Amino acid sequence: MSARIELELAVVARLFAFVCLALFAAPLASAQTFNAQEQAEIRAIVREYLVSNPDVLSEALDALAERVTAERWQTIKSDPRDFAVGPADAAVTIVEFYDYRCTYCHHAMQWVLDIARTRRDIRIVFKELPILSDASMEAARAALAARPQGRYLQFHQGLMSHPLDRDLTSPDIDSIARRAGVDVTRMRRAMDDPQIMERCSKTARTRSTTTSPARQVSSSTANSSLASISRVWKPASAKPPANGAPHSAKRARSPMQQ
Repeated sequence: MSARIELELAVVARLFAFVCLALFAAPLASAQTFNAQEQAEIRAIVREYLVSNPDVLSEALDALAERVTAERWQTIKSDPRDFAVGPADAAVTIVEFYDYRCTYCHHAMQWVLDIARTRRDIRIVFKELPILSDASMEAARAALAARPQGRYLQFHQGLMSHPLDRDLTSPDIDSIARRAGVDVTRMRRAMDDPQIMERCSKTARTRSTTTSPARQVSSSTANSSLASISRVWKPASAKPPANGAPHSAKRARSPMQQ
């Protein structure tokens, strides 16, 4: 079932009450309670109005969808727990969702970091999206657990630089963390925090995507390639890599339902 249909089903059940309030409560400006007959008459009037003006329902759903999308985007881009580079008041915010075992995420990393370094009008927010394997999930948990230590970017680059033709094991993760200046004992202890696991799962659920990398610019989504982002904000000099296509989770093991 599409998100649009789900939204319609959720809203239609409440629409009569909403329209009643909008059309009748304010003009009456009264605290009276309608009896059963009056309520039935109001419902009949509202029904007749909606049947005669079906576009009202579509307009209401569109307005609600826009509001929900805007609110969700505000939440996604403004989570203080996320690592971000670029000024908080940047003209453009890009939210980058990635999996540490995703080929295309590896290819895109340097391009993303170059943009963050050269474009002061762009802010990039980093969000783990571990959808490909158990190793993806462990690496994401480790990165989130290490975030408070202030070495996130170094650790992130280390994980992204691990060869994809080799397994990413727990000792590998610890070794990469250690080289990045992360206290591994402290990191491992923090990884057991249920909030870390829930955070990874929640990101995946709210994104409703099965591909990585996934990117969101403002409230629009650019999943297909880095080139699609270029059309949004027209970078001054950086050129996206040719191999920036998304990696579908359907072609790999997934430790959780996205």
